[in-house]
Amino acid sequence: MIKNIVLSALLLFAITSAYAAMPATIKESGTWDALNSFQVIQATINKQNEKVCLPTVEFTSKVDMEQLQTELKTGIQKQEAIFNLYHDGIGRPKKQGGMLYASDVYLKDLKMTYTGFLSKLGYKFTVSNKPAYEDREAFKNIVYSRGIDESKRESDKKRKEEEKEKARKQRKEKPPTRRIETIYDVLPPGVIPPATRKDIAEINRRIENMKNRPYETKDVEIDPVRWASGVCGLLKEDGTITGAKVEGRKPQIKIRVPDTKGWLTPAMIKELEGARCEFMLQRDYNGHEVTENGAYLIRDLYLHKLKLNWEEWLEKHGLKCPDFENKSTYAQQPIVLDTEYLPAVWVKTLAIAACGVTFPKKNVLVKEKEMLRVFPPEVKPVSFKNYAKAFDEKYANCSIGVTLLICPDNKPYTELGQKRALRVYFSDAGTNLDVLQKELIKEQNKKK
Repeated sequence: MIKNIVLSALLLFAITSAYAAMPATIKESGTWDALNSFQVIQATINKQNEKVCLPTVEFTSKVDMEQLQTELKTGIQKQEAIFNLYHDGIGRPKKQGGMLYASDVYLKDLKMTYTGFLSKLGYKFTVSNKPAYEDREAFKNIVYSRGIDESKRESDKKRKEEEKEKARKQRKEKPPTRRIETIYDVLPPGVIPPATRKDIAEINRRIENMKNRPYETKDVEIDPVRWASGVCGLLKEDGTITGAKVEGRKPQIKIRVPDTKGWLTPAMIKELEGARCEFMLQRDYNGHEVTENGAYLIRDLYLHKLKLNWEEWLEKHGLKCPDFENKSTYAQQPIVLDTEYLPAVWVKTLAIAACGVTFPKKNVLVKEKEMLRVFPPEVKPVSFKNYAKAFDEKYANCSIGVTLLICPDNKPYTELGQKRALRVYFSDAGTNLDVLQKELIKEQNKKK
């Protein structure tokens, strides 16, 4: 009896000593699922959904927390991870306030820790050597901010749904506040007045501003029509234009024409063919470009050399331009687009404003291989061929995050059938495509 008690005591002492000798944390494999707030993430550990409190960091200078949270959400996507978790003294992860607590997290795709990623973003900070639950003030702040973030997300989600519903009702119930007849109707008053049309440089500057304006705001809001540069093709009597080059593509397009038989002359055909112009493509109320029998519907066009729009060009030839038929499915007011962030892999630079990417994970929004439209760099390279070669040598097969534009009907927003990326984030470089483009072009142009 005494012998058994002694043995039990020795065993208990050995176990207690072993746990006392354990390090402050234990390693658990799992998945980093999503960022809930700056200090709390959603994770899967041992097949259980868990909230994990990240290490407490103190920044050495003032930080824009909203920007930081955006950078973390953008830079750290769902991936396998190793969590260094504080334990309860007997080898089990410590759970308090519905959360587990990590001294750090190793991110397998990024091949670095969470704190390492913060450093890579350029932040200067110190890391607390004790868990948040041992610091009452820190713990209170984390729980409080988590509650605010969760409440804000629910509130934002509800507000977004209400705004979408309101927009749908407005499209159905409200008549358009203004008619869109020509290119000039979608511009602010006086943007291209008749007197200004003679100044081609000023026209080009204003047109470029109009093209970029929708994407320069926090919420992407597009116009009922879209500008697209190109060269006119062969005009037929029914209004179909074949062989036109629009933004590097050769789509079939169609524009309204007089209903007088034999109105089109060989001289008119010759005058338009090969003429540089701006096409105005009509969108539907979901933001998709309208097609009729496979041809993109052109609401208007502007001829650069002649400095005339479509109606003016017809009038020049003694013809009356028919009114545009406004259908109920056509957009009559701006459309707000949503975004979806998808992990992908950079494959190739296809053009100054297009790239090839692959999406490893299946998603209804994209195919495995996609050609995406991206925004061209502010400064053009001296040689696109040399630029593309150098960029792809550096970044081919790199992990990226694509922020895809989504229409109100939850389908990808497209331009001439090609999906448009609002941003492309390079995980390893820790920055966006436009920054990398700018750096490389600056470096190449210096050598010239």
